[in-house]
Amino acid sequence: MCPWNIVAVSLPVFVAVMWMMRRLAPTQLRKAGFAAGCLAGASGATVYALLCNESSSPFVVTWYSLGILLTGLLGALLANKLLRW
Repeated sequence: MCPWNIVAVSLPVFVAVMWMMRRLAPTQLRKAGFAAGCLAGASGATVYALLCNESSSPFVVTWYSLGILLTGLLGALLANKLLRW
């Protein structure tokens, strides 16, 4: 449940970062989308960490990293549509 919550929390940041990234006119769309998604995922993981009771190291490394990776992959998949200029 944790990775999906991180993706959900990071969606507003994801939309804002993709909108700003489009104005930069990237040439490597998938890499730019992945980077934007990872930034949004890290922001979402930070917000989610403030609300989550679980703070053991293996839990945080496993599930938070998966949430960030999922958001990065979402950015890479949507990059051709959202970042084309």
